[in-house]
This record gives sequence, structure tokens and C-alpha cells, in this order.
Amino acid sequence: TVIRSSTGCMLIAATVSLVAALTVDATEDKFECGLAAAICLVAIWHYNKLLSIRESGSGQAVEMSMDAVRLSDWLVTLPFMVITIHTLLGGHYRFFTPPTAALILAAVVTMGGFVRLGTDELAPPSSRSASCKDSWIRVVGLAMFLGAFALLAIVLANAFIGLPSDPQGGWTHAFAWPWICYGLVSAIGIATRNATTEHSEALSVFKDAAFASLDVWCKAGLSLFVA
Repeated sequence: TVIRSSTGCMLIAATVSLVAALTVDATEDKFECGLAAAICLVAIWHYNKLLSIRESGSGQAVEMSMDAVRLSDWLVTLPFMVITIHTLLGGHYRFFTPPTAALILAAVVTMGGFVRLGTDELAPPSSRSASCKDSWIRVVGLAMFLGAFALLAIVLANAFIGLPSDPQGGWTHAFAWPWICYGLVSAIGIATRNATTEHSEALSVFKDAAFASLDVWCKAGLSLFVA
């Protein structure tokens, strides 16, 4: 399955990064490779959880569990990833420091958990509780989604605005800007579930494939590049 394949990619990247961290001499290089290995190891643990949940069946409860595990993964890995990006850029930032950017990304993921308020793409409209239909709850959910998306854009702008050129020959851009696609996949899920009346297996497959592809590129790819 796509989850098993992604786990394998993460394992390869983690192994290469860990070996590099143990063999390089420069302290900064050790830090970069060690952080890259940590990103992949955290992802591997979460992907094992995703696999066990996916094999348990299908339906709303399963999909809710899948997304909960994904949020847990992103809560840990995204802050590590933005620190890695700033390190590759030589520590460059425009508005706030890399540790602050990491905290903002943690807030972005936390807000992602509240996006379900009134916008839950997994629960068919016919089974939503009355409270989830209340307009103010829907407004809160949409506000959280837009706010999280805006904060992510600000974090990326903080990394790249004012940068004369990418010291990595454009690769840092290639690994960082696709983060926006995580939000786009979530938006597709929200729109799809609000337009249908029952659980869609196709949507589950799409989200598994889309999120896994993004993870392989943004995490495993970044880690192999650093190593």
C-alpha cells in the first residue's frame, strides 16, 4: 500500500541521515543530519500507527483516527522541518527567529484540529449533529482553516523574503513551498465531504496518497538532501 511504501522511504532516509550524523565532523552538519533523522523517525512511528488504523476497517471513526495521527505527526515534524529549512538558508529570517517560526507552525497544526468545527469532511451531512450545523460553529471552523493557512504562508515568507539567493541552489524552496499543498489537500477533503451524503472510499485513498506523497518529498527528500 501507499502507507507501507512511504514508511519504507522514511526508513531509508532516516538510516542515511543517522549514518551521516554519526560520521560527519562539523557540529552544524551533525545537527542538520540528526534533525533530519529525527524527522523521519517520528514519521515512521506515526506511519506504523496509520497502517494499523487503516487495516482495522473503514468509515468515519477510522478516518477521524487517521487524521488525528496525521496531526500528531505534523505537530512534531513541521517545527523540526522549519528549523532545518532555516539552517539550510544559513539562519536567514525576515521577521522572526526560527524558534518562533517553529512555535507558529505548532499553532498552525493545533488550529488544524479545530478546522473540523462545522467543516468536518468525514461526517455525512445527514449525520451531523444539530450543533455542527450552527452557523457560528461553521464560521469558527472556516476561520481556523483560513487562519492556519495564513500563518503557514507567513512562516514561509519569513524564511525567504529578503533572501538574495538560495544557498542550496533552489532546493530549499523545493522542499518548503509544497507545505502549502497539505492545506490544499485538506480543503479538497472538506469540500468533497460537504458535497456528498455518505463516506467516500475514494476520498480516503486520495488523502492517503496525497499526504504520503507530500511527506515522502518534504520529509524523506529533505532528509536525504541534508545528508
